[in-house]
Amino acid sequence: MRDAGALRSALPPETQAALTAHGSLRDYEARERPPQVRMPVLFTAGRHDEAVPSTVAEFQRLVAGSRPVVLENSAHMTPLDEPEAFTAAIRGFLCEVEAAR
Repeated sequence: MRDAGALRSALPPETQAALTAHGSLRDYEARERPPQVRMPVLFTAGRHDEAVPSTVAEFQRLVAGSRPVVLENSAHMTPLDEPEAFTAAIRGFLCEVEAAR
């Protein structure tokens, strides 16, 4: 996986601007909602994503009993960047949920 920052900087400026949250997502605020979630949640993040793992960790802390997984060689498309690691994370999480029932 190439560094997402290097990939982004190689793009034309107008494409880089399109990758920045704006429009309907620019002012989206959902921090009040996660504490309302009452089910197991696995948050996944790619180490090289523009939505950095620390942001995912912040949401994870808001959902009781949830768990974060950071895929070290991924950017935004974790299932495509690291399909085996992504699948293993999902399977492991589902096994934990089933075992806790």
